[in-house]
Amino acid sequence: MDNKLLAVNINCPKTLAESVQGFLFEQVKWGWEETDLNEEINFTIYFTNTVLANEFAALIKSKFTPLKLTLKKRQDQDWTENWKQFFTPINILDRFIVLPSWEKNKHPDLIPIFIEPKMAFGTGHHATTTLCLEAIISLFDRNIIQPGQNFLDLGTGSGILGIACAKLGLSGIGLDIDPVAIDNAQENILANNTQHKFTPNLGSIDRVNKEKKFDLILANILAKPLINLAPQIVCHLQKNGVLILSGILIEQEREVANAYKRQGLGDPQIKHKNEWSCLVWSQVKKEVK
Repeated sequence: MDNKLLAVNINCPKTLAESVQGFLFEQVKWGWEETDLNEEINFTIYFTNTVLANEFAALIKSKFTPLKLTLKKRQDQDWTENWKQFFTPINILDRFIVLPSWEKNKHPDLIPIFIEPKMAFGTGHHATTTLCLEAIISLFDRNIIQPGQNFLDLGTGSGILGIACAKLGLSGIGLDIDPVAIDNAQENILANNTQHKFTPNLGSIDRVNKEKKFDLILANILAKPLINLAPQIVCHLQKNGVLILSGILIEQEREVANAYKRQGLGDPQIKHKNEWSCLVWSQVKKEVK
């Protein structure tokens, strides 16, 4: 069995960096490395499949012709070792501390979330994940979401958002169309001892019973699927429920908000971090069908 990963290295002028980051977020859900090289940014993306790596390289070269790309095989352990250097603890509003699975919690006053970095998005380092975690904390502190309520984490990835909700006393399910993400979510749920509160499943929202309603729905995915899934998402939202959406670039936020307004929701509260947006509807008054 081949024990190597294929690394796609991209040297990108800083003038293109923001556009490339947006493209990577849409195409590379398991994350990437960034290195500042003064005049350039180096992006490194790892693949286990040579065909997919070559297809990705061809796609990004067609989108951004000035970029310099190289492909190189690396041992699997490089992925873990690189993450150990990159994945430092993250304090989220003095409530959560997101930690790599190999570290002990040195902050007893904070709620730990242990994450094993794998090829699934959601370590807390990305702005969209941070925005969602901050929204959860803010809503919990205002008693808008409460222990005992139920939630749906759509596009659960590593399970970080569902784990956070479970540690605040909510219970729910996570869905993801990527089996690698589900495996990683299950591993992280066990590491955080939240398996009695949070269950991940393979699939999308269409596998949820049509009559099922949730007090809280979280979806940190991409703008296009958020728009397409708006009727189904709102259908499963409890009256007086909460909806948190991210994975949305600032220039996409109005189109996403309008898709949910067409379902009878009002204007969301919007928070920004870097080039990303988080849309929050709290205590929805619409009588969802």
